[in-house]
Formats: sequence, C-alpha cells, structure tokens
Amino acid sequence: RWEREALRAARLVICNSERTARDVVDLVGVPKDRVRVVYLGVSPEDFGPASPERRHEARRALGWDARPTRPVALFVGTLGDRGKGFDTLYAAWRTLCADPAWDVDLAVVGVGADRAHFERRLVADGLLSRVEFLGFRSDVPRILAAADVFVHPARYDAYGLAVHEALCAGVPAIVSARAGVSERLTTDCPDWVLADPEDVPALVARLRVWRRDRDAWRVRAESLGARLRTWTWDDMSREIRHLAHTESVKFPATS
Repeated sequence: RWEREALRAARLVICNSERTARDVVDLVGVPKDRVRVVYLGVSPEDFGPASPERRHEARRALGWDARPTRPVALFVGTLGDRGKGFDTLYAAWRTLCADPAWDVDLAVVGVGADRAHFERRLVADGLLSRVEFLGFRSDVPRILAAADVFVHPARYDAYGLAVHEALCAGVPAIVSARAGVSERLTTDCPDWVLADPEDVPALVARLRVWRRDRDAWRVRAESLGARLRTWTWDDMSREIRHLAHTESVKFPATS
C-alpha cells in the first residue's frame, strides 16, 4: 500500500525495464506520461569475456578442472521461493541427466529455505554428482568466467541483473520472457528467450540446442555482451540525473 501511494504521488517513476514500466502503469495506476525506462548498467572491468588463462584459473579455484571437458551450466538466484524458477530448471535437469549422453553439470549460486529440499532431492534422484550448490558467493565474476551457459527461467524478475552480467561476460543465457532483461535479447538472440517459465520440455529442448551449438552461442553472447558493456553504471546515473532535471519539473508535486 505504501509503495503504491509513493509511486502514484511521484512526479517521475524510473523503471529498469519495459515490462516493469507496464506493471507500474497497468497494475499500480501510475500515469504513463510519468514513467520512463533506464536500463541497468554494468562494470565492464568486472564483467567481460574471460581469457583462456582466466577461465582455467577460475575452474581450478572452483575445483572444476578435475573435469576439464565437461561444460557447466550456472543458475544464480534465491532458493527461498519459486520466483526465479529453479524448480523448473531442476525438473529439466533431471530429464537431461537421464540421458547418458548429457555431459553438462549444473552449479547453483544462491541461498534460501528451499535449498535443503533440493539437496534431499539430489540424493533421491541420484544427481549428487551432477548438481553443485555453491551457496552465497561474492565472486560471481570468477564463476561466470568458468561457466558455459546461464539459465534463468524466472516466473517474475523486474530486470535480472545476474543475467545481464552473464551476457556482458560473454556467457550465453537462456532466460524467461517474464524477466525484464529478456528485452535486451530480442534483437540479437530471440531464440534464447523462454516464452513460458513453466515449460520444462521447452527448457530441455533449448538446453540441448545450446549444447549442440555451444561454440556458436558463445560467439553470439560475446557480440551481445560487447554492446551491453558500452552502457555502464555511470551512463545509467547520468541518464537518471538528466531525467530528474528535465522530466520531473513538468509535473507538480502531489501530497
């Protein structure tokens, strides 16, 4: 209620994606002419394509160098609710691992009340060697340097900064259309966008396509990432400042 009142009273509302802007207008009732979109930025010095040497060091630090030929898929997000869609990814992973030819392992960064539940399922499903829970991590750039694909089947995400950072690091990302960051893929990589985060077979199929065309996906991710890295946190801040000076004065303050 307080958030709704604050948004409706604001002279200017800046959203981090078009999907969030639509929610603010359609669900909260903010007049459309008071809403602007400014995408999140990135620190290009932290998130860029990894050199072979950096990738090797990252995999060694994570203990993945013991299996140098096995690709690693990465999930980053809370495990305390179903919002980020890890349950969809887990169901897809169980299907994929039933195929002896599937040679990809899954690493999970995140904490939450559901972690213990999924750890028990790993034992029951015989997947202890195929899924690794890394918990809370402050070295996500290094983990991205070691990863091969990022998976984010979110049911709701206003933006999805972790996906953005993965793309900037040159890591291909399969992302739900319900995450705002998916808007950044529609021109370069529309086939990486998952229409329905509940569609386990579709996610399985998309992951199989990635594995088959892994090198081509990496090239596309590096191209997209190079474009995204040109928009930094400083650029974002300047745009917000510009809007604050030029747009908010158009509207009188409300009580």
